[in-house]
Amino acid sequence: MPSSRQETVHRKLEGHHHRLAKTVRRMVRAGELCADGLVLLETARMVEDALGSGVPVPTVLYRAGTEPRLARLLENLPKETTVYAVTSKVFETLTTTETSAGILALAQEPRWREQDLFPAGAPPLILVLAGLQDPGNLGTILRAAEAFGASGVEGAAFRVGYAGIRGLMRRGMQVNREGAARSRERVLGVFREVEERMADGRRYLTGDRFTAADLTFAALAAPAVLPREYGWPLPPFEALTQAMQSEVRHFRDTVAGELALRLYREERSHVLAIGE
Repeated sequence: MPSSRQETVHRKLEGHHHRLAKTVRRMVRAGELCADGLVLLETARMVEDALGSGVPVPTVLYRAGTEPRLARLLENLPKETTVYAVTSKVFETLTTTETSAGILALAQEPRWREQDLFPAGAPPLILVLAGLQDPGNLGTILRAAEAFGASGVEGAAFRVGYAGIRGLMRRGMQVNREGAARSRERVLGVFREVEERMADGRRYLTGDRFTAADLTFAALAAPAVLPREYGWPLPPFEALTQAMQSEVRHFRDTVAGELALRLYREERSHVLAIGE
């Protein structure tokens, strides 16, 4: 049975003076949101990520003739989305890229409320960015914030709620089953290296004294073993799913995991005292 999306007749956009064409061109030239709070998306992935994050996408425009390549996306658009087939001549005036993917969309600008950043029943974790000079660092910062359960980002020029960008982050950072499996193997590899180093009976990674190497390992191992002495909110072991509890137990029961837990028990208070 054909889907309701397939039964929808796509409107034609053939003139340069069409109201929608003028709106998109104005956005492209200005490089900013248009008056009614819409954001221009220029790739199929961006459209998919917006939809996956629950962002309304009221309008989609695609270059006539590209339907087969964009079939899955076009068929799965919400019923509320208005779809336009645009002639190639007009479409070329609407995009900012030299090699367009053949699709554009207008998405509703997310509006975040204070309660979105400060959810009830849990202490909020807000990431504040100031003076960020290298945009290349932003992905790493956001990935770390997501891992630690941040509910929002506050910056000098933007304010973002994680509900709106979670889909984009997961796709761009490959947060999926395959990515999780690769990351788990890398962690296990490091734990095996630590076990080999500790095999001669030493108490610490470099010998008989606590050093920066131990501090670094303990800090990076914390998400895998969830030490009670960590000093910053981590998910309580009891709140984890059974599958995640099993994973944490597995890491805790290794030689490296036992080392990390012991470092927090025995050295955490010493490090805090030095810092004070």
